Amino acid sequence: VVGVAYESDMRQVREVLEETANAIDWRLDSHEPVVLMTAFGSSSVNFEESVWTNDPWHARRAQSALYEAIWWALKEAGVVIAFPQLDVHFDPPVNESLTQLPRAS
Repeated sequence: VVGVAYESDMRQVREVLEETANAIDWRLDSHEPVVLMTAFGSSSVNFEESVWTNDPWHARRAQSALYEAIWWALKEAGVVIAFPQLDVHFDPPVNESLTQLPRAS
């Protein structure tokens, strides 16, 4: 699962994820990778990518390799992997009172 910024080009994200999965040398050729958009999260649009292997004993290593490949492919494509963010907006009276507080020196 990977979450990307809402400003991302979702077609580009899908293409990058599909290309990355298809380039993995340990995946089973008999099963095409699956890329699904799974959620509109609070801070990201989430995708899930599934790649099949015939070596379950090395699944964690394979998953790590896939994560790294996704990381670098998205980074090279200029796609931002999202992280939780929170915007705080103050009502005008609160904002005014905050400007009156003494500043630390």
